[in-house]
Amino acid sequence: MYTRVQKRGRTTEVVIPAEQRLDGLSCYCTAQASGFQASSKPALVSVRYIPTDYPQISRTATSVSVGSPVVLRCSLSSAGNPPVTWSWFCNDVMVNKGVNQMGKSTELSFLAEQNDDKKGCYCRAKNSLSVTGRYDEKSSDSYIRIIGTPIVSSVRQSEKGGISPVAFGVTLAFLLVVIVTCLVVIVIQHKRIPKESSLTSWFLVKIGRRSNLESQIQDTKCTIEEHSYEVLTTGNQSKAYQLPTPYLTLNDNNVTEGQPIALRCSIYSPEPQPVTWYWRCGDSNMTGNASVGLHDTVLTFPSDRKYNGVVCYCKVRPSAANDSYSKMSNHLTINVRSYQLPTPYLTLNDNNVTEGQPIALRCSIYSPEPQPVTWYWRCGDSNMTGNASVGLHDTVLTFPSDRKYNGVVCYCKVRPSAANDSYSKMSNHLTINVRYTPRSIPFLNASNTAVVAGEEITLQCTLDTLGNPQVTWTWKCGRYAVYNQRTVNVNATSKLILKGEPDLNNKVCHCVARNYFLHYEAASNAVSLSVYCT
Repeated sequence: MYTRVQKRGRTTEVVIPAEQRLDGLSCYCTAQASGFQASSKPALVSVRYIPTDYPQISRTATSVSVGSPVVLRCSLSSAGNPPVTWSWFCNDVMVNKGVNQMGKSTELSFLAEQNDDKKGCYCRAKNSLSVTGRYDEKSSDSYIRIIGTPIVSSVRQSEKGGISPVAFGVTLAFLLVVIVTCLVVIVIQHKRIPKESSLTSWFLVKIGRRSNLESQIQDTKCTIEEHSYEVLTTGNQSKAYQLPTPYLTLNDNNVTEGQPIALRCSIYSPEPQPVTWYWRCGDSNMTGNASVGLHDTVLTFPSDRKYNGVVCYCKVRPSAANDSYSKMSNHLTINVRSYQLPTPYLTLNDNNVTEGQPIALRCSIYSPEPQPVTWYWRCGDSNMTGNASVGLHDTVLTFPSDRKYNGVVCYCKVRPSAANDSYSKMSNHLTINVRYTPRSIPFLNASNTAVVAGEEITLQCTLDTLGNPQVTWTWKCGRYAVYNQRTVNVNATSKLILKGEPDLNNKVCHCVARNYFLHYEAASNAVSLSVYCT
């Protein structure tokens, strides 16, 4: 990627060729100076583009029974920007019911009917708003075959000019063979009837033999055990209750994270009986979250980005039967629009406050689609969330400055209110700078103020803290400051080492701590020096 950066004094700009992968990125600039760094507000990049491929349909042929669900799906590798608009056509007629829009994919679902046989359906993706060109493409056709429908030849007999003489002759010969065979069977059966008996008496003899057989069974006290078998037939004469295939629908397949998802599974039957339902979404058993009615069950749960792309279905079985008699519904894929929060940006009203003045930190997110969010503040090891006020796009943390906050690092975090903390976005970090002065005055400690000429004299001044900015030390002996002697400054202590000379005899020395920026000046107690000659 070729990038050109131009700097003109107080202005800088970057030129980046627009590419699809840059869409949705957040860019900002940073200015650095000696001991200072500041970042600009982030800007969201929006690149308009159209898909680079053609819509792909999930299957080219579908064989189903009447009343069974038909689910067709079309998809693209990307939806473009702005996203494409999906539409479905069956036999070149637009279909409006049962259509689910899912960004870069779409689904069409309906219950198969008899007149759907040989119906050809396809999807169409259209985007005419992109500056890069018009996109209007359709997928291949998916043909529906209804199981049990007779396959009729495409060439009718009327188009062939009637039945051919050969076919007519063959058919006639076949009929004659059938008639002759039937006559032969009748003659043979007639000969088996005794000639001295009529047809009626022959049947009576047969019936009498059967009654004699039954009487013999009773005389021998044999018992005939009767067994009842469940007869499974089609139509309204079925003795076994055949559950229909459940049909799964979704209230809205484009929910935003946090909104409720409601899936309904229904069976349509004139003979309701006790049934047991089962729900599954992905790898999770969701049966415990569902409510059950007479003909249906409803699964309701709050949407979360973890459910995006998860496939759900239901199963139903007669309550008196085991799971092998279950019927499974069609499958639906959940589409959850997860709100992608931008990275929050942290600013400070003044990073050089004096102790006691208020500190105000502002954390902001810039988004065209505001949604409920939860903020979190932390400074050092302290949770500061309770001290913050919250607005539509930002939060402000205000607290009185104290020297304990000097050098402490603060940041904020934000997450969608409906999501857990793993979806949080963290802001940049800022270090607090609090200016303060020592609370005490310097204390001068001298262990050897009386020395022989030539020996060293050590004077030491101490403060509780050097403050911020740090104080500067000055030593005075008499009316004048001491500059040509050795001084050692460590932490909040200043040490002066003097060589005992006669002119220091009876001199009074003390130290002074100053902070010119905060108008602080404090002098220590004084000590008198004694230098003896040998």
